[in-house]
Amino acid sequence: VASAFGLSGAIFLLIAVSGFLTFGASATPNVLNSYATSDPLMGVARVGVGLTVLFEFPLLERPFRLSAAEMLGIPAATASSTAFVTASVALLTAVAAVGFPLD
Repeated sequence: VASAFGLSGAIFLLIAVSGFLTFGASATPNVLNSYATSDPLMGVARVGVGLTVLFEFPLLERPFRLSAAEMLGIPAATASSTAFVTASVALLTAVAAVGFPLD
């Protein structure tokens, strides 16, 4: 696990440094926005980031649901019911649609 986090951090740092070396102080927080919108490779990168965000949603829903159930004192079996799953997906979707910051 430690080596996976280390590798992930090294890749992130490499990308961050590359963006800063390319744009200097004018780099935006999302370095993809610093590239031209007409660049086809950046279009592919933007689609990739969008797909990453889209497919991380299911990975975030289950821990959210189980943590919320535990905090509310709801048994784990009930938290896996269709109604509870539907409610948690609806709540997360509503929060994402509104753009409410979760941090």
